Amino acid sequence: MTAAETLPNLPDISEASSHEEHEEGPRMRKLRAGFDAALGNCLKSCNYRRIADAFPRLAEEHADDLRSAHEQLVAFIRQSMKEEFDCINSERNVATKLNELDRIQAEATERQLREHDTNNQQSKGQGRAQKRTASGTEKSGSNTECAHFRVSPEEAVRAHVVLAKREEAERLRARIAEAQSANDELYTKLLQSREEVSSLQQEIKTTLGELLPPREMIRELHATVKPPS
Repeated sequence: MTAAETLPNLPDISEASSHEEHEEGPRMRKLRAGFDAALGNCLKSCNYRRIADAFPRLAEEHADDLRSAHEQLVAFIRQSMKEEFDCINSERNVATKLNELDRIQAEATERQLREHDTNNQQSKGQGRAQKRTASGTEKSGSNTECAHFRVSPEEAVRAHVVLAKREEAERLRARIAEAQSANDELYTKLLQSREEVSSLQQEIKTTLGELLPPREMIRELHATVKPPS
């Protein structure tokens, strides 16, 4: 007998870890149950009575074949829809994200319970201290109530995505700054173009003034030239 034969059958660690990664949490199970219920309601409308009404001759002459075809059609639709549902969940990693949401909520709930137990213990200690120093315990109790802080699951989820939102806000601010800088550059170029156009107009006026004779000379020329009689 070899050593390999004497060893016990050990579970595959990779298969176990893969099963844990793909294990569906409460939210994913509810999502799948909702999908199954919706699919069942949709397939109820595709019953045999409607098929028989659509094909009355086949229902009369070949009822068994038509019923078998109807069952195969319903089974095909059900299987296709489930495969499409699983494919979408796999592509978008829905189960992992929902499991992460379940984990965040569970941690928030556990932290809330721990804080509640801690506050209860502090309240009991303060109650015993009140018998000794009534004035001091009133301040301490009020401070403890102010220090009591509970985080709801919704707040925990929002806090989990604060970093991503902050990074997105920084990215948007950078894009706004780039757009503002581009606008300032274009405005500067526009002012320069206006100045160049104004200078060019002035040069044209000056050149025309140099090329054309003065207006007094033109008037004298018109006055000396007599029209033919």
